[in-house]
Amino acid sequence: KGPNSKVEYIITAGDKGDVRIDRATGEIYVVSTLKPGTVYLLNVSAADGKGLAASTVVNITVVDVNDHKP
Repeated sequence: KGPNSKVEYIITAGDKGDVRIDRATGEIYVVSTLKPGTVYLLNVSAADGKGLAASTVVNITVVDVNDHKP
């Protein structure tokens, strides 16, 4: 409990509107169709109530799966 117990997550760079992040949990959701063979790089930051923060790069690689019968 307290101001340091709540962490807020945000995408700080790389977002082109294809994904969103839940600010409370950090879960990343796809909100539009992603193009197969594409790599998405997102900078994500997490900060607590006192302003302590950390950031990382999230790499999302979309792989094309051959779902056609031979």
